[in-house]
Amino acid sequence: LPDSLRIIGKGAFYNVKGVGKLYIPSLVDSIGNGALAISDLKQYSVDTANKYFSSYDGVIYNKDRTKLHNVPVGKVDDIFIIPNGVISVETEAFNSCKFSRITIPNSVERLGQRAFISCTNLVTLNIPSSVKIIKGGVFAGCTNLYRLSIDSLNTNYKLINNVLYTANMDTLISCYLRKDTIIVPEGVEVIDNDAFVKTNFLKVILPEGLVRINERAFYESN
Repeated sequence: LPDSLRIIGKGAFYNVKGVGKLYIPSLVDSIGNGALAISDLKQYSVDTANKYFSSYDGVIYNKDRTKLHNVPVGKVDDIFIIPNGVISVETEAFNSCKFSRITIPNSVERLGQRAFISCTNLVTLNIPSSVKIIKGGVFAGCTNLYRLSIDSLNTNYKLINNVLYTANMDTLISCYLRKDTIIVPEGVEVIDNDAFVKTNFLKVILPEGLVRINERAFYESN
């Protein structure tokens, strides 16, 4: 990419093929959602003079590595361990990655919208007690995530029948595994953004007390 580049727009390189390494120049200060989901990419490299982003082991972080921005789709490891010190996993950070297990440290407090979207090989993931914010559709398209768990000390979220809710059960955050029928329990008032994105089901039953269905809640649901 040219040294004069400042902004990489949303979806700019989405699903581009045949690129193994991408260099982010020093002036780039904005990377849009899904901008770098390049099919075969194995490594990102950020210019060390960049004031906003950095790279470590081929992954893009913010400058002080407290936010994880982009993991290359073609990274071949079976397990990915998020470094301790990361506080936020950003929107679509793991878009289409092939890991079967992702380890989240106790430093992480936030999982961004669609953070693990289309991680179809992902089987095992534990949400630690430190996580306070999980945005909608966080596990959209994770069709093999059969061993998702939440730390018993986490008081913010609850997992019931492979559906993620807020602890008080007023918001449905993410439904990710295939079901013939989905029954949203009484008490749920909000279906969050992207909650059912890429989820396969035949029928969904919504509660009478439902107040709001947020944007893209059922997008690409078959």
